Amino acid sequence: MLTITNLVIVIAFRQALNAKEKEIKPPQSATSYAPMVWLAAGLTALAAVTALVPAFSDATVHTPYVGGFMDLPREVVSWGVHPEPENSLTVAW
Repeated sequence: MLTITNLVIVIAFRQALNAKEKEIKPPQSATSYAPMVWLAAGLTALAAVTALVPAFSDATVHTPYVGGFMDLPREVVSWGVHPEPENSLTVAW
C-alpha cells in the first residue's frame, strides 16, 4: 500500500509540474480525485491478485523457482521427534 501511495503521489506531482512548466491547462488529476482513485484502485487490485494467488495455491509455489533454497530439512524442523501438524506454517517440505 505504501508503494501504491507513493506512485499515486509521484504521478500527480509530475503531471501538475509538467502542466505548470509548459503553461498548459492542468491535468484532470490536479482538479479531481477520480483519476487517482481509479489508479489507486487498479494498483490495489493488482497487489491483491499477486498476494492472493500464492495464498490460495500450493504453499510450496516458490520451490520450483528457487530450487528449495533456504528450505529447512525435516530433521531440523521437527528435531527428529515428530512431524509437524498439517496446518503448520512452514513450507520446508
